[in-house]
Amino acid sequence: MKTKKLCFIILIILLKPVFVFPESMNSYFDNTFFLITPRILKDGSMLDVKLGSNYSEKYATELRFRFSNISKNEQIEGVEDSLNAVNERDFEIFWFPIERVFMKTQATLFKAGPGIYYNYNNLKEKGFFNMPALELLGKERVNSYTNDFSMHTFGPLFGASFTSVSDNFSIYGNAGVVPIFYFTAKQKISMVPLLNPPNAEYSQKNSGSPYFYADIGIILFNRIGFDFLYDYSRLKYDDLDFYIDSDWYNSSRTTVSQSFRLEGALLFPVSESVRSKLGIGYSWKSIKIDKATPIWDKQYYFVVNTHIN
Repeated sequence: MKTKKLCFIILIILLKPVFVFPESMNSYFDNTFFLITPRILKDGSMLDVKLGSNYSEKYATELRFRFSNISKNEQIEGVEDSLNAVNERDFEIFWFPIERVFMKTQATLFKAGPGIYYNYNNLKEKGFFNMPALELLGKERVNSYTNDFSMHTFGPLFGASFTSVSDNFSIYGNAGVVPIFYFTAKQKISMVPLLNPPNAEYSQKNSGSPYFYADIGIILFNRIGFDFLYDYSRLKYDDLDFYIDSDWYNSSRTTVSQSFRLEGALLFPVSESVRSKLGIGYSWKSIKIDKATPIWDKQYYFVVNTHIN
């Protein structure tokens, strides 16, 4: 059922709105593009899909999906004798129903317009920790820990993109901002047998700002490509926390997340309308909670790209 709904949505997006912009179907499909970019990370994967059409001299449409899945084992922060299994899924939609084309030539395209942004995030954690110091408080030193957090985020999106093509040098890029977003979140957490009651739940509705992204890339001699990608978000929310010698409580947190990615790849033209590239990337990701020192995650990854136009 979900697959049928997704196919229906894609069909609606790509179908030419003849009641607003009457043009030939041949012209429409000549200006339709599809882009898919898988990225293979050390602890998961990321899939970026983009499709759209510059269906007239003045208007365009674009739909983008981004899905990531991270699975890893790590220590619980601040506890040396611990193990925590983490699984995080993230799904994003960037939809521009109608973009205004401000410049369109054989070599240059610039467009911008409003859109809609949606994000679903789900974090599951399960582990244990061993703290001998707990015995001084009359508690068990070995405890189990689970955390299930989910959040839906949506808001207005404003974006712009450009492309400039020549024989030996091409440049392209896009950027977007969600000036304000709204979110709903739920969290279930347990700490057994440390706390009594051992389980706690919390839900919230709130707003935040902003979320920003920017990508820029260049192609040299139609064979070598470089891309730089950046994401930034700031979120203030309530989190479930606990006192070791007491009970659960809610704490207000402000999280600032940033991601920098640099990619280099070789391009392989498959046909006149199909191009592929294979390369490697390096990412820097940081999360800063309140005034604490940012936590950095750095890693290499593989990137594959197929562009159909």
